[in-house]
Amino acid sequence: MLLGGVFRLGTKRLNQAACYQVGIRDAQMGSNGVRFLSTPERITTRFRVHTPDVQRLPWPCRMVRRTERRWAVLLEQYNFKREVLDDPGPVLVDFWAAWCGPCRMMNPVLAAIARDHKVCKVNTETNPQLAAKFDVSAIPLLLVFRNGRVAQRFEGVTDEATLRAALR
Repeated sequence: MLLGGVFRLGTKRLNQAACYQVGIRDAQMGSNGVRFLSTPERITTRFRVHTPDVQRLPWPCRMVRRTERRWAVLLEQYNFKREVLDDPGPVLVDFWAAWCGPCRMMNPVLAAIARDHKVCKVNTETNPQLAAKFDVSAIPLLLVFRNGRVAQRFEGVTDEATLRAALR
C-alpha cells in the first residue's frame, strides 16, 4: 500500500526510489483488507513519490484511512477553496489538533460519514489562518458547508446521527 512515500508490505518498509524483491510469504492483509501480493512469484517494485513520509505526520493524519467510497481530505490553506468553497454539495469540515482527545474520539464517526459524504479535516495548529477565519475557539469544531457557505456549526463531540441529519 502506498502511503505518503512509503510502501508497506507486511513488516517490510520500502523507501521511495528503491528496488526490492519481496516474497509472497511476507505479504499480509492490510488494515483495509486489501492483499498486497496475489501471486506466489517474487516481484520487483520500483516507485517514485512526491509526498512526505506518513510517519512524520501528526497522529490523526495517519489515522485518516480510505473508506469504502471516499477519503477524508486533509486541508491546507492552498486547497481549502477548491475542496470546500467551490463544492456545491454538502461538505463536513473537522477542525482538530493532534493533542485533542475528543478530536480522536470523532475519527470513527467521521470515517463512517465519509462513506456517504465528503469529509475534510483541518489541523488548527498548522493552519491558524483557517482557524481564525472560521472563529475556532474550541475543538473539535465541525462545520457543514453548502454552496461554499457555512450552513451549520457543531462544537465538541457530536454523534453520527446529528451530523448525518445536518448533511441531508
